[in-house]
Amino acid sequence: MRKGPFPILGRGHSGGRLLCEAYIRAGVRMGQVHPLRKDTAFFAIRNPVIHEVCMAAFRYPRMGEEARGRLQEKLRSEVERFHREEIGEPGPFGWKIGVTLFTLPVLLDAFPQARVVHLIRDGRDVMLSRLDARIARLHQRPVDRLTVFGDSEVTHFRGEPLGPEVIERYRTELELQHWITAVRFGMQGRSRPGQYLEVRYEDLCREPVPTLERVFAFLRLPLGDAAREWISGAARTDRIGKWRALPSETLEPLIAPARELLTQLGYSTP
Repeated sequence: MRKGPFPILGRGHSGGRLLCEAYIRAGVRMGQVHPLRKDTAFFAIRNPVIHEVCMAAFRYPRMGEEARGRLQEKLRSEVERFHREEIGEPGPFGWKIGVTLFTLPVLLDAFPQARVVHLIRDGRDVMLSRLDARIARLHQRPVDRLTVFGDSEVTHFRGEPLGPEVIERYRTELELQHWITAVRFGMQGRSRPGQYLEVRYEDLCREPVPTLERVFAFLRLPLGDAAREWISGAARTDRIGKWRALPSETLEPLIAPARELLTQLGYSTP
């Protein structure tokens, strides 16, 4: 009997590889994943169905029932194809890749049995990690502008045309903007508590076993000793708080747009 899907969603560079590896060691099949990033390549934005669903992400709640139903059916068919081609056996399955965060409302409607974990990391640390392709191509790909700004038609940033020089100059601010857009979008899942769970990356690193136990209780799956032992040794705290190395006069103007969201999520903002 199939169980799931149980995808790990979140803005890229939020620590999903740690949780994905724990899923795999606990017997959740995640398809063909990148050996380092643990991304499930099947669901990358080059998949035309994922691209279409993501491009409709912000319009989906306002669509008519028939249009929403078509998107749901396309996503169901693609997940079925993924299961046939990369899973192939009964049992729990899921996937992990950042951009599929923007499939969330369609996914929850298409799969009432889905249980989604939204992994959130402190935006101040996230902004210091570079999503090379997505941010660097903002001036070229509408889907990247959509996931960064919530609007694919954006042509300017800080009053300047959105080109390579402006992207490079405001790279940190753009990374943070992407975090704000992605996290707020994912938080829509709070209205579906039976299908959606938020987990902070920092909790997974500081208290790996209790946090993983909470995740698997939500999934209603057993968590074996192998996964417990692995995450106890793999979880690290040295990647938490990188932002503290920035002088306050540099940090304050950078994080101003995110201060309200950071506070809402329980991140102190001295």
